[in-house]
Amino acid sequence: MPNRLDRLLVAALVVLVAVVAGDALRHRLASHRAAAPPATAAADALPRAPVPERVRLVPSTTAFLPRCANAAIRLTVGPGPYVTLRYAGRPCHVPPLHLHEVVRTRGARIAYAGPALSYEDLSGNYAGEGTARGRLLAACAAGAADVTASVAGSGLAATGSIRCG
Repeated sequence: MPNRLDRLLVAALVVLVAVVAGDALRHRLASHRAAAPPATAAADALPRAPVPERVRLVPSTTAFLPRCANAAIRLTVGPGPYVTLRYAGRPCHVPPLHLHEVVRTRGARIAYAGPALSYEDLSGNYAGEGTARGRLLAACAAGAADVTASVAGSGLAATGSIRCG
């Protein structure tokens, strides 16, 4: 008798598994049929996204570079409303400098005092000789033809005359 009961239980299990598998297969087929066909005309009508001009990547080989020594970094202001960072040395990383800008007119009146850059263009990885340039936020916003701009931050400083116009 136990032998028949075991066979009956195994047969019931096989039937149950078959019913569950059939139901799952039926729902999967129904969902594939109900899915909307791929829209090719609508996708072609959308404008393409612009390609970024610059993408910053930090590969794993440069992720843990030491911080650049201030002695190896030189900041200059000008020509024009720009601050330039020049580096010469071993591979290292320049963190965000958080530069502060002070713009003075010819009469030594302060026309602007605030952040120097809208984006940290100067931070990044450098090796050998490297140069980066960032546009000053308000160097020529004073309305004067000639101004003096001073930039300082993170132990670095530079001052230069800028001809606006």
